[in-house]
Amino acid sequence: MAGVSGSSLSSGSGGSPRVKWLTDLDKSAIVSNFEKRGWVKGSLEDGDWNFYFCSVYTARSMFSVDSGFRLADDQMISHFPTHYRLTRKDCMVKNIRRYRKDLERDGSPLAERDERGRFIHLDFIPVTFMLPADYNIFVEEFRRHPSSTWIMKPAGKGAEFFKLYLCGSLLYRKGF
Repeated sequence: MAGVSGSSLSSGSGGSPRVKWLTDLDKSAIVSNFEKRGWVKGSLEDGDWNFYFCSVYTARSMFSVDSGFRLADDQMISHFPTHYRLTRKDCMVKNIRRYRKDLERDGSPLAERDERGRFIHLDFIPVTFMLPADYNIFVEEFRRHPSSTWIMKPAGKGAEFFKLYLCGSLLYRKGF
């Protein structure tokens, strides 16, 4: 499995480049969307592909120390090693907080705050708590805003394995 240099885009009927795709998942929705766009199936053996919709396992094995695989400039995949640091909401929040602290330490204008102490440019994540560690802080916030609705999701669970809880009372929290 070696990446190729140069462009592996093929020309369509109008001379425009066509994306070559691969997938190791048996999902007809993915394949039909690729085909609707006029994309063509590429070849894994030749490294002749642009977009690989792969499983997490495939991505990890592609980029293992033993494989030595590197993507070409015109190749991308749907997962990357340690992708969960961004795609898991609890990890994403933790990394955005870390990024904010780094910007403040470096004196970046992106770390500017308003008169209430809120970030001006980086205020796009809701108040977030990592339970059970932040439970006491959550209770304080909950009591300050009793009419709010809170969304609760177990950390580290895939989308197909979790139940989303909308709650309006602390008693509901016990079932979580």
